[in-house]
Amino acid sequence: MKKLTLVSALTLVLSACGGSNSSTPAQPDVAPKTITGTIDSVDPQHRSLVVNGHQYTVEQVSYSSANIELSALQPNMMIRIAPNTGVQRDSTSGQAGTFSAQLEPTMTGVISNINPTDHTFSINGATLTFAKLSPEIKNGDWVMVSSLPTADAGYKVLSVVKFDDPDLVGHVEIEGRINSLDDNNGTFKLGAGITVNYDNGTFIKPHQPLENGQWVEIEGQFANNVFAASEIEIESYDDLDDDNEIEGIVTWVAGDKSQFELNYRGMFTVDAHTRFEDGHKGLLVAGAEVEVTAQSSTSNELLARVVEFDEQDHDSNWDDHEFECDGLVTLHDNEQRTITMECSDDGVSLGEKIIYIDANTRFEHIQESELQGAYIEAEGIMLNQQYVAREIERDID
Repeated sequence: MKKLTLVSALTLVLSACGGSNSSTPAQPDVAPKTITGTIDSVDPQHRSLVVNGHQYTVEQVSYSSANIELSALQPNMMIRIAPNTGVQRDSTSGQAGTFSAQLEPTMTGVISNINPTDHTFSINGATLTFAKLSPEIKNGDWVMVSSLPTADAGYKVLSVVKFDDPDLVGHVEIEGRINSLDDNNGTFKLGAGITVNYDNGTFIKPHQPLENGQWVEIEGQFANNVFAASEIEIESYDDLDDDNEIEGIVTWVAGDKSQFELNYRGMFTVDAHTRFEDGHKGLLVAGAEVEVTAQSSTSNELLARVVEFDEQDHDSNWDDHEFECDGLVTLHDNEQRTITMECSDDGVSLGEKIIYIDANTRFEHIQESELQGAYIEAEGIMLNQQYVAREIERDID
């Protein structure tokens, strides 16, 4: 995908770290090696860019072949910053001297149907709401939309930024969670209803089958209420290096809080070494806005080393977002990847439920092929009126 690239010389002006539950004094903030989050502020005069409280001095901004002034960036645009490869590191701090960054918009394309009364607009087949839309943005403008996911796998808009550069205007993309995948007809939906078409000419990376539950970034063109994909990139956090900070929405939490999912695209493990800042472990719930510093383990788990709670704007739709179900699997449909269960929770009968398995479902002490007739414990989330499993464990009691 073409991305907005920033090559920056780092001047780390470290902010004070967040609050802690313990009485341990606050430690000096150390900028993570790689960070994905929203821009806090931009100072074009001093070429200063602040992301998640870390300040950088930016030398160059570009998107594909277009150079862009720093003044075009605005707060709440989603961005990823990582060290440039092959650069010297400071002998004292160990930090790289220069960093590259990529803007990570959720959507780019032509805005339409702007309604100032209910604050809605349309882009690439999605109808979104944003009360802070600039009056300078008009129907037909090319914009970048940054967002976080919602309880129904939709989009909570953080910023909408207009660009006039003709080298940018033709680029159209959208991100989201795959559901209703129909591989035979080459279609799927993003979120609650954006229809995407793909075919043998669509470039998919990495080269692997598409699955319901995958988070994908799609380039193509939108016409006649269908997004025709020319390129599909499957995104997850599974290949993160050590020392990463990611901003996002908690989209699922295990009942014992040993794991949580972030942004529908990656699972993080909570252990005795996880530190919570500006809050406590009890606040780790679906819908919480957090910044997670993580590192990979020898078993390829992503270990949450720091979970910092951001200012919360809790959407009540998250309140009934999760489910737990214990019981006997009476039917396993391998083709549809569903299980039918007689469910109970703490001994209370919940009746029969159909539970969906997707790309992010994890299994413990059982394989998917062993589900028929097994007693299991299932935890998961409600998405578009479907029960979607996040963890399935054999009930060995």
